[in-house]
Amino acid sequence: HRIPMEETKGNLALFAYMKGISAQYGLGELHSCIAGGGSDSCYSVAEGVPSLCAMGIEGHEQHTLRERAYTASLAKRAKLIAAAIVHAGAFAE
Repeated sequence: HRIPMEETKGNLALFAYMKGISAQYGLGELHSCIAGGGSDSCYSVAEGVPSLCAMGIEGHEQHTLRERAYTASLAKRAKLIAAAIVHAGAFAE
């Protein structure tokens, strides 16, 4: 049993940043959603650290017994995370 991941200004800013990076590099449109279930992100957010859930592999029905992962998305997500790190100074400003 985990607490829900709280929606914070920091999380929203981080999501907007990641969405912009994804668009800039043609890596697809990111969508926010409320999926229910539990995520490790709830703990970092509870400590005041802006966090996003599901930034690894793409999938469907996350945090349920029917969860699916699309292995073909691994390379695209790795590129997205690498691009976000390269431009991280822009987010920190």
